[in-house]
Amino acid sequence: MYMDIIENNSFPATTCNDLNNDSIVSVYDAVLANWCMHTGNNNGQHNHCHFPRNIFNPSDTASLSIAQWDFNQQYIDIAMHSGYTDVKGYQFEMHGIDIQSVVSMVNPVSFPADIRYNASTHEVFALSPDDSLIHRNPNSQIICRIYYSNITDTMICISHIREIVKSNAETMVTYVDGNCITNIPAGMITAVVPSAALALIPNPATDKALLHVGKNI
Repeated sequence: MYMDIIENNSFPATTCNDLNNDSIVSVYDAVLANWCMHTGNNNGQHNHCHFPRNIFNPSDTASLSIAQWDFNQQYIDIAMHSGYTDVKGYQFEMHGIDIQSVVSMVNPVSFPADIRYNASTHEVFALSPDDSLIHRNPNSQIICRIYYSNITDTMICISHIREIVKSNAETMVTYVDGNCITNIPAGMITAVVPSAALALIPNPATDKALLHVGKNI
């Protein structure tokens, strides 16, 4: 339900769906609902379904960056660095592109992601509906691939991180690392490009993998 609300941007925040009471329905609310359903009462000692809950942990930090891109295949890969804490969900905004589709690049065995985008706000958001996580890593790891239909500016950037949510349903300090893409080939801006074809995630794979099929296949 929450992912549908964020994707369609169609429901106002209320006391029933705004679980962290910040007047915005976001992936944090979806994580809180998921955390409540999967954990509930922990031996009667902790009530994970007591709302509103809005805990910010200033001791933990995570960043997002543009890791790589391909103008011919029309995609941009986004990487996360979270060296000290596991991540349950994330939401960020892109600038300079019209998003066509988005796929998770995290191993689907460890993080079977529900990942979506909002075309009007240019936001990408994801969480796992199961009790699973993006595990901490001392190195940056690519978390998603964004396919685009149009380049709309001379710079492509991660313009804003709404939130990155920890495994214990807390938010943390976030920042955009690295630079925008500025070396955009001449003539590409606002040009309509074909849909992406196929993507195997992860690649290479040793056990299980997801196959992303473009809309025009």
